[in-house]
Amino acid sequence: MLCRTMDRWRVVCVGLLILLGATWAGRGDESPGETVDTAVPGAARDDAESTKATCEPEPVSAVTEAASWIQDDLRRSLNRAALLCERFVPAWPSPRFERIDAKPLLEGGRGVLHGMQRARDPAIRMRAMEALGETGGPDDLDVCLASLADPVAAVRRTAAEAVARLCQRPGNSHLAEQLLMRVFHVFSQWDIQRRSAFDAALPQWASVLCASARHALESDETKAGDRAVAAYCLGRMGCLEASAVLATFARNEDKKLAREAARALYRLRAPESTRTWVDLVRETDPMVQRIAVQALAAQGDSVALSALTSIAMGEGELPGTVQILATNALAAWPREAAVPALLRALYRNPTVRRYAGARLRAITGLNMGDMPEEWRAWYETGKLPAGVSPPRRGGQVRIEAM
Repeated sequence: MLCRTMDRWRVVCVGLLILLGATWAGRGDESPGETVDTAVPGAARDDAESTKATCEPEPVSAVTEAASWIQDDLRRSLNRAALLCERFVPAWPSPRFERIDAKPLLEGGRGVLHGMQRARDPAIRMRAMEALGETGGPDDLDVCLASLADPVAAVRRTAAEAVARLCQRPGNSHLAEQLLMRVFHVFSQWDIQRRSAFDAALPQWASVLCASARHALESDETKAGDRAVAAYCLGRMGCLEASAVLATFARNEDKKLAREAARALYRLRAPESTRTWVDLVRETDPMVQRIAVQALAAQGDSVALSALTSIAMGEGELPGTVQILATNALAAWPREAAVPALLRALYRNPTVRRYAGARLRAITGLNMGDMPEEWRAWYETGKLPAGVSPPRRGGQVRIEAM
């Protein structure tokens, strides 16, 4: 029954539309309007002249009101989409509809995204950060930075990425310097939570901050405290291109700056920095010397092994603490390389004998004391002294003669 009723209404509507069309077509001469082609399909047409008729707009009816309402609703939806995406609308899909020129309303769109940032759903907050990173302006920098303290780790990572994309957008090149100023300010405060949030985001900002941080470190106009923060950032972000600059400032008279530069250089682990660490281990600052010894152990190459062996043997007149650090660092090498180096230190340097013996016992598993004669006899003959049992686990270390 329902289907029959609907069919009847369709027939009535079609009839009304045909009747209205015929009526208004008869009145086409009363007023000029838009000309449309009314030729009957299949009839012969003259290329020079074709039958034209003028039509006035249809009167307001239930059908046209409904179409107008749908048009306005679609227009509002499309305007809103353009607002949030910051794009111009190309056109409606059908030529029957007029072209809509949707101008992006940036301020209104940002308001929506800022509201999304405070949503309870973490996914909505993440979408807000993504949109601000792609479409935001300079005023959105602090909004994105505020989300670095979000309780959800995924939102914090998205916020850090949004900050990087925001600084890379055309027209926002100056934002990198503003971001660095924010970093300087946060690291100068005692707000541990904010410092931790910014510190976690630094590796994601390497593409936009490495150049600015290096310039700030080299500039004489930068405050001493900010210079130290810039050095730290270069290491935290992994800016390998700043290795030479950091090596220079590791010798600076300002101890705080020199230590931060040395720590940053150590964090970079640049393969070509071994010679730099060999020089830095002879600096007068004990902290820089300690960092240099740790860095040589981390380098792990033959040049670093030779340098640490020389220090452990007492050469170079370095402080005893540095000699002990070098002795302990020798254990980081494979035992085939570490044992000969530790034996040399045991023989020649009484300052580190106790520490060299402890490292040898840990590596070889032999329960011998710190006396050089016992270790020499075992080393030269391969036989254990009386009362010394073989190691319980693993075989003896096979080493070459010194």
